[in-house]
Amino acid sequence: MSPAARLWRALTRPRGWGGQPARGRRSGVAILMVLATLMVLVVVTSELTYGARVRFLVAAHHQERVQSYWLARSGFNLYRIVLVANKELGRQAQGSSFLPAEIQAMIGDALWQMIPSISTGMLRMLLGAGGDVDDIAEEDMEAFQQTGRAPADPEAEEQVGRFSDRSFLDFDGDYNAEVQDHESKINLNAFAVDTSPTVTESALGKALFAMMSGPENDQWFYERGIDRWEIISNLKDWVDADNVRSGLMGGYEDNLYNRLTPPYLTKNAPFDSLAEVALVDGWQGEVYDRYIDQLTVFGAGDGKVNYKTAEDLVIYASLAECLEGVYFPDMFVQTLERLSEQDLLFIPSMMKPKQYVDALVTAGVPLNAACAAAKLTEDSKTFTITSTGMVGNSSVTVTAVLDFTNSTEGDLLYWRVD
Repeated sequence: MSPAARLWRALTRPRGWGGQPARGRRSGVAILMVLATLMVLVVVTSELTYGARVRFLVAAHHQERVQSYWLARSGFNLYRIVLVANKELGRQAQGSSFLPAEIQAMIGDALWQMIPSISTGMLRMLLGAGGDVDDIAEEDMEAFQQTGRAPADPEAEEQVGRFSDRSFLDFDGDYNAEVQDHESKINLNAFAVDTSPTVTESALGKALFAMMSGPENDQWFYERGIDRWEIISNLKDWVDADNVRSGLMGGYEDNLYNRLTPPYLTKNAPFDSLAEVALVDGWQGEVYDRYIDQLTVFGAGDGKVNYKTAEDLVIYASLAECLEGVYFPDMFVQTLERLSEQDLLFIPSMMKPKQYVDALVTAGVPLNAACAAAKLTEDSKTFTITSTGMVGNSSVTVTAVLDFTNSTEGDLLYWRVD
């Protein structure tokens, strides 16, 4: 007999006097009913309590996410003001007859480069230190760099705003906004206006191949069996309007993607985002991760690179078509480093494109000066603002691209919330 059956038999055994069973009395059933009722009540109460707690946590998390989103929007709007002020300052400097050309060139895009990021933590620390970074305690700066949050300020409650009893930074949460210009990168959408018959004759194709050149890159691609011209031609095929592959192997562009699961077609139109580059054959995984930081799909698409903000390798790639001799990327980088260390007059931020190219030629870079100067620009007009709002355990990141080519406030080209 099972334990459950023995328990049931014991609880339902008739009770009587002197071993004689009483008639019709089964008091053990009442105990069972009480126990069952208690079990049901415990289960229902636990379920109600758990459900209420879950709903409370979901509501609290949703509230934190909403607050985080608007903090991220605040960071974006604040940095947008910085960019608007930057463009207005550059415009006034260019129109001034009192400033030398070198100073005008330096002021052009100086403001946003001086303020690469804005965060509430840093603002709170600066306000607490009277606006002087040097007055911030070393341990407070270390804590801020590790956590991204400013230490508690016991005097913060005494700081009041102009129209209220609270400081404008007296709120829960933090935001951090950063900016990156797109003229410091190679624009893949230049393939959309490229009329070269083959990718090896394309200015953008040559720039991409130059960026992937050098002993280290040669070894890297050799170990993985990747043909650089083929994956560059796949980028061109994704953007250009025809359906014929521009690489050495020929064929139809869509054949690369028909064999996939699920299959898809080439776009035959400009890229809308950098994430789309990962759809191009050969640009997944390691290749994407290795080069995506030097690429963009926003901007004028004329192939010009801002030498004041671009990495040395990107500058080399943009000038590769103008080289009149063998000159590898590492040699170019070493030349720029030597100029920065030894030549006190080599200050790119104060140079016009022609002056910059002339300095490179004088340093031994075999460039066609006229060709090289036409490849460079000193003005950035397209920017990505990345702003993250944080409240409690929630965070929201806003990524936006602004184009100041035709607008003083910046036309919004891209908006994403994560």
